[in-house]
Amino acid sequence: MATSPTVHTKLDLSDSSSYLPSNLFQPRTSFFNRKPNNPGIQQLLLRRNRLESLAIYAKALGQLKQYLAELSLRENNFKQFPPEVTLLKNLTSLSLANNRLQVIEPEMLSSLVHLQWLNLSNNQLTGLPLDIVCCHHLRGLDLENNLIKNFPVVIFYLTRLEILLIQKNQIKMIPANYDFPATVHTLNLAFNQFRQIPSTLISKPPLALTHLHLSGNKLRSLSSKFLMTGYTNLISLDLHTCQLNRCSPKLFERLSQCKNLRRLNLAINQLTDLPDEIGLLSQLQWLNLNDNLIRHLPDTMSDLTHLVKLGLVQNQIQVLPANVFLHMLELQKLDIRRNQLKYLPPSILALAPRQEVDVHVDLAVPHAVFQTLSTPVCRAQVERSCLDGHPYGGSLRTLLFYENPTVEHVDGILCDLGDEPKSPESVQAMSIPTAYSILRSNPKTMRDSLRTSLLEQEKLVVRCNDAKFKRSDHPLPNMLSEIDQEEELEENASEELEDEDEREAIRAQVQKEFTSILSLRELMMRDHLVREHVYRFGSGQERVDQLVDEAYRFIQSALPSTVVPSMMQYMTLEEGRQCDYCSAWYTESRFQVGYLARLCNNRLRIPIRFSLCSMECTLDSVVRLYQTTIDWHTRQSLAHIDATLLLPSPHQENGGGGGEVSTARREITNYWHVGLSQHDTRQERSPMHRTLGFEQGEEEEVTVEEVGGEEEEEEEEEEENNNVRSASSSSSTLSTVSTLSLTRQSSLARSIRNRVVQLASTIFNYHQGLSRAPRFLPLVFPETIVEEPPSVVSITTRIVEGRLQTERSQPQLRLATPTPSPTSFHHLPRDAIRLEKF
Repeated sequence: MATSPTVHTKLDLSDSSSYLPSNLFQPRTSFFNRKPNNPGIQQLLLRRNRLESLAIYAKALGQLKQYLAELSLRENNFKQFPPEVTLLKNLTSLSLANNRLQVIEPEMLSSLVHLQWLNLSNNQLTGLPLDIVCCHHLRGLDLENNLIKNFPVVIFYLTRLEILLIQKNQIKMIPANYDFPATVHTLNLAFNQFRQIPSTLISKPPLALTHLHLSGNKLRSLSSKFLMTGYTNLISLDLHTCQLNRCSPKLFERLSQCKNLRRLNLAINQLTDLPDEIGLLSQLQWLNLNDNLIRHLPDTMSDLTHLVKLGLVQNQIQVLPANVFLHMLELQKLDIRRNQLKYLPPSILALAPRQEVDVHVDLAVPHAVFQTLSTPVCRAQVERSCLDGHPYGGSLRTLLFYENPTVEHVDGILCDLGDEPKSPESVQAMSIPTAYSILRSNPKTMRDSLRTSLLEQEKLVVRCNDAKFKRSDHPLPNMLSEIDQEEELEENASEELEDEDEREAIRAQVQKEFTSILSLRELMMRDHLVREHVYRFGSGQERVDQLVDEAYRFIQSALPSTVVPSMMQYMTLEEGRQCDYCSAWYTESRFQVGYLARLCNNRLRIPIRFSLCSMECTLDSVVRLYQTTIDWHTRQSLAHIDATLLLPSPHQENGGGGGEVSTARREITNYWHVGLSQHDTRQERSPMHRTLGFEQGEEEEVTVEEVGGEEEEEEEEEEENNNVRSASSSSSTLSTVSTLSLTRQSSLARSIRNRVVQLASTIFNYHQGLSRAPRFLPLVFPETIVEEPPSVVSITTRIVEGRLQTERSQPQLRLATPTPSPTSFHHLPRDAIRLEKF
């Protein structure tokens, strides 16, 4: 039977200037066009061949004209539009980008009636011929980087135009009496000479417009009527490098009406602040605020719950809002380089995936201690079912935090002295290692001993901006000579005397804060707000300040202007917040607890500060941190010890102790209610092996129904005898299988557990095959029980479950956060990107 000939649809002759023949490698006979069912060559690429004319290739192009649909002549030396192209009547895509075209003669494009994509970028064109209107099917036109000064009016008559790229020209205005075709969905006017937004984009923008690019124009301000009409389908808006010094609240209010908006670029402007209305853009996925003059972010930024990428590079931000990241569960990349940050807010820990929180102590401990992270108010509860607030954690993969020269890597008990004249903003009263050492030495009076040490300290107070808390990203080598070193030592000695006096003054201020009593107004305010909080929400642990609108409504209702002075209500609205440890309301407090946590899979260490309402909460939180850390390490150590118990001893490998096992079968020693035993039935292929795909041999195969039948028989015997004893190895194995079969889903944590179970099952079945006699580890424990121990697989499963103890009480972990549509990250849609690169 004869095989059909190979179908040739693409011919790439790029970079072939030294050996490109006139026939373009086409045979004399019409081989490619011989078969009616053979489409021949549909795409021809002649890029980077230094071509100046196609005259010598006219005959070859004539052979291809029947099927050729795409022709790329980019990056050559054409100074005129090649007339040979007009022979290609069926051409749909043509690229003459990166040539030297100065003008396109009339009647050159009129014959290309099927043309859909035309790329004329990076030439020297000053206009377009009128006969381009004959290209009735033209969908994409790229005129980037030419010498066009007057907008080509003929473009308005291309009724099917969808993509217009005319950036990097010299256009100053667009005629007001013309409207773009309604089919245009991508319009790039960037880096021209517009001083204001064209009026046609204000009064009658294209109905299908999804991507609008006005970057690189010196707009300085946006029209008050911008976005009032149309833009219902807007996906991406680029306004970077427009010399904007202000964005009005109306801009963000109108953008919030664009339900499909996913991308907003305001980088490289002169913005100093952002209005609260930016929080209305809850559907936004990509926000770029790089290279501005922003000093602070509004609290409503926390409402941008669908952000995936956030850029804040090279601004003047000193402090981030405490709850700004608390609900950004989809945020994957955060770039906050080159700012003036000293630390990050506690809400940054909410971005860590739950898999990282469960296995890293620097994340698990603060999550367990502080109310900021343990019970967050989840906005997603309104949109979808969310049982445990944030059961899956965040999605952060990349955090860029370096090049912040003011960052302070400090932990422990901190005291804020910012209001004192000539004093540092905050000082470290006691570090975490010092506090842990004191608590370790006084296990019965932890809190009192910690308080005593704080009040009796002499040289423990250190300024948070001290050099030892600074970490240079690019340390320079010390090139000082010996003389310079001696002079520096003398200067340092004199500075130390001055520092000692200053340190003594700071220590006195810190002790004053530690022993000071709250004002009567603050005491009454706290008591009233706490009572109102319990009355309205039924519990004092409910975090309300994490939702700005909810907190404002609560304070306004608790302190109505008809009862308290308006100034007091305003002050409470501005300064009132809840304690990160006990959730009590307060307006004045100088106590903080610093913590050094690790994010991005333990790769990046960042300083975090929790704000507390009183000295008592500060001491309690440090004690709780210590206890939780000890508990975490204890659990990890036990899990490690239990894992080592699974390894057989040399005595067992030599076959020793086989005769004593039968008598010890009924009464065995117990460790954590688990002993290590191997039953004879374990020689058979267990259902766990079948579940995990193991092959142990034909003679070892046992069906699931048989094992299930054995379990049912054993359960009937237990009910008849009314004995309290554990299940046998086979039943225990089946129990493990049934448990795993219910939990085997697309979860990373469960996949890891299954892999560990698989490895352990392989190892112990191999050792078990060496001897038929059941064996035990040579361990002696004081407590003995009359029960048969679980199987090896059951023990392995329990060990892994000990590391994932939160998994069973929460919904299944997601394998990964769903990636948003690519259109939210690219400045152009796919068709426009293809047109640029063709």
